[in-house]
Amino acid sequence: TNGAVSIVTDASISPLVVATKPASTTVVFVHLAHDNTHQLHLTLVFKAAAGSTYTAASYTLSQDHDDSAPVTIASTGPRHDVSPPSATSTLVSTIVQDPHTLSLFWSTGEWQTVALHASPATAIKHVASLSVLPTTTTISQEQGSNKKKRKVSADSKAVTYFAASVSSKSLVVGSPSSLSVWNSQYVVEMAKHSIVSSAPVPTNLLALVVLPQTSHIAYISERAVQVAVVPTAPATLASVLGKGASSQQPPLVLSTFVPSNPAEVTAVMSSLDLSTWQSTMLGENAAQIDVLATLTAPALTREEFLKTFYGYVYFKTKRKLRVAVLSPQFVVQVATRIVHSPELALWAELSLLLSTKHLCSRSIPSLVPTAMALKQFGLLEDCLVHLSDVDEVLAIRICKFILREASPSSVAAFQSQHTKGSTSGVTTASQFVEHFLSLVVALPKADVFLQTAMQAFTVPEVLALLACLKKWYRQRAAPDSLHHIVEWMGLLLDVHYTALVVESDSSPYIVTVLKDLQALLLSHVDACHHMADIHGELDQFLTSAHLPQTAATLPDYAVDVLLL
Repeated sequence: TNGAVSIVTDASISPLVVATKPASTTVVFVHLAHDNTHQLHLTLVFKAAAGSTYTAASYTLSQDHDDSAPVTIASTGPRHDVSPPSATSTLVSTIVQDPHTLSLFWSTGEWQTVALHASPATAIKHVASLSVLPTTTTISQEQGSNKKKRKVSADSKAVTYFAASVSSKSLVVGSPSSLSVWNSQYVVEMAKHSIVSSAPVPTNLLALVVLPQTSHIAYISERAVQVAVVPTAPATLASVLGKGASSQQPPLVLSTFVPSNPAEVTAVMSSLDLSTWQSTMLGENAAQIDVLATLTAPALTREEFLKTFYGYVYFKTKRKLRVAVLSPQFVVQVATRIVHSPELALWAELSLLLSTKHLCSRSIPSLVPTAMALKQFGLLEDCLVHLSDVDEVLAIRICKFILREASPSSVAAFQSQHTKGSTSGVTTASQFVEHFLSLVVALPKADVFLQTAMQAFTVPEVLALLACLKKWYRQRAAPDSLHHIVEWMGLLLDVHYTALVVESDSSPYIVTVLKDLQALLLSHVDACHHMADIHGELDQFLTSAHLPQTAATLPDYAVDVLLL
């Protein structure tokens, strides 16, 4: 409010003064933004101490390429004096939707714009008169045995609505009873919602806040903070023409997140003791340290490990963790001990630790290689399900391992090692291969790294993978995403195209597989063309519904001015 506007840069700890306010004025609004060329623009609104006149000023800031250089004022725009529309008007909200235009909203519902870089004679324009009027309330006061009622009139100075920007062409106007979505380019009310508040007692509205790049609106009142989600349609000419008199929408429901009872707020604040929060949050650390020392002891036997593990970590009969929250470091160190002690055969316990989601392949690099070396297929399945950082090279190694080890003995070992009592219907070697390859295909990946890792495949392995991918495409059994299947098909053919061409003369099966794949992909392309037509029709319908209706406030023609 004292007018000392400062800019703080990463290279400078002390603020850099760039502007000062006029004498006998108070700063009521400051906004810093950049345009498409990343040029900084500073906008300020001052209010005169005597009277009700407001002054809007704009500055263009500049800084040398050296980050340590100070920020300076490159140019100063003309100052614009704005008078309220009436004697009872007060400034409610100020919005900068672009660096060159300032929107002013007054308590009487007047909406004005100020062209910051235009001449003062033509800068101020009247945009619209919003149908938001001050509410009339009745307040009861007891004095002895008589009750007196005081009526708050409509010309009260109390703020009854606020405005906030949703995007460069859309804004919301909120009052205690309704919320409207406006298109600022065509000055059309796109939607109007009535408000259903969950607060027990209605209170004065203090502010309206919009979460950037979302549709979340926060109502801030004297007793609560309430949130609603406002659906906004694309600001196209077709959607504007389709609005108007039929803009009434279903009511919005506000969700209260802050207790409206002051006693509840006091009770919550008293429980947040900053001097004891560490002992409260870390109360289990001492016990976990003692258990960790026992589980990682070098001379620990299998029986001693199981007794301590199921006595503290896991409730075996109830099939759940005994401790609500396990430290990630605790889980990593216990799992590392199990991996480095394969003679203890604690693979079922390692699978339980994997289910906590605290492990990753980078924290224990030998986890997946150990499971493959010891042919622990049940543990390998848990790694593919619960580890989110299996890299592309390791994924290809797993594919080659599964194709190499597919046999009835591996199926029997997988059935005996499975910790959940069910092997997802895996009873044959082909089902064994499909089960594990589907888990690998569904893993997160980067196409560039996966393409490089796929060079390790041989032609028979490529044909086996293509056979699985074709089957999954037709049956859509696994993986769940069609996107993964199509991507793997394309990458396999791209990487091994030359090898398939060279060996196609000696192996007629390659030609059969590729012809079948070609027919499959042609049907997929045809389906995509039809889906594109449907997408266009749906997009046209959803963005231009009720097209014959026109808004009452829309002029007979509209002109867009292009500023170069």
